[in-house]
Amino acid sequence: LYDNKILTTLTLHPSFLAKSYFPKEILNKYQLESLGSRDILISPEVRATKYQKDHDKLSTSQFYISGKESSYKELYNDLNNQNIDEDVENDFGKIEEFSIYKSSDKLYLEDSDLHSELKEGSYEVILFSDGNSSRVLKSFIEFISAFGGKYVEGSFKNIDGLLFLLVNLDMEHVKNLADFSFVRVVRVAPKLKLPDNSGVVSLAPNLLDANDHQNQNLKSDIAVFDAGLDSKFRDHPSIRYFDLTGEATDV
Repeated sequence: LYDNKILTTLTLHPSFLAKSYFPKEILNKYQLESLGSRDILISPEVRATKYQKDHDKLSTSQFYISGKESSYKELYNDLNNQNIDEDVENDFGKIEEFSIYKSSDKLYLEDSDLHSELKEGSYEVILFSDGNSSRVLKSFIEFISAFGGKYVEGSFKNIDGLLFLLVNLDMEHVKNLADFSFVRVVRVAPKLKLPDNSGVVSLAPNLLDANDHQNQNLKSDIAVFDAGLDSKFRDHPSIRYFDLTGEATDV
C-alpha cells in the first residue's frame, strides 16, 4: 500500500448525479479523499423513475476514494455496529456500490499482451497523485524494482493530477504492476508509427534504433499523441519531439 492507503471506488445511484449529492459527509467523517471520477454505465438494483425502468444501462458517476487503512476499518466497524451518524447514513442512501478498487480492474490488456513471444514488454502506467507526485513516483519505482521493473527515465508526466510513465518489465510480472494501490491503469505502451521508404506505415516495436540513422531523409507529417516518448528516441533524425504539457522544451 502506498502510504498505507487503500483505494476504493464509490459509485453513485443514477438518481443522485447533481454536485449537491456528492457524499461529502462520509469523506469528512472518515478522513477519505476523492482522487477523481469517471462516467460509467450500470444496471442499478433499484430503478426510481420511468426512464430508469425503460433503460437497461444508465449513466452515473464513479469516484476513486483514497484513505488510510485505519479509516476504512473505522468505517467498517461503524457500519457493522450500526453506529452511523444521520448525515452519513443519508449519504449511503445515494450510493449504488462502494468497493475495493481491484487490481484486475486496472489491467487494460489483451490476452496477446500477456502471451507474447517477447520476454520483456513496455507498459504505460497511470498513477493517482495525492498532491505529492514525486513521493508517489518514488514509492512506485521502489515497488516495481522488487520484481525487476525499470522506470523509463524521462517518461514521467503529471497531467491534471494523474501521473503517466513508462515501465520496462518481464511480461510474467506485468500483473504485479496493478498491485500498487495508487495505480489507475496498466496498458501496453503505444508503439511509434513511422513509414518505411515505400511509404508503408510499420508497427514494429523495434523500428527506431537510437543508433540507426538510415531513415534520416524521410519526409512525413505524423503526430504522436501519447504519454511521452522514451528519451533514447528523442534525438532520432526523423523525429521532432514536443512536450505540450509545458514541463519541457522541444528536443
